Amino acid sequence: MDWENHEDFNHPLLIAAAALTLISIIAGIVLLPFRIRLGRRPTRGDAHVA
Repeated sequence: MDWENHEDFNHPLLIAAAALTLISIIAGIVLLPFRIRLGRRPTRGDAHVA
């Protein structure tokens, strides 16, 4: 970062990494209810025994 000449320090790689992180966080929040199943107890169809 060059504070004296006020050059842009938003490198495309930095922007891409930040965007990928944001997408990962949003996907995790969306998928979280599927993981914890919102407190639902398993039914007979959910308990498959191989």
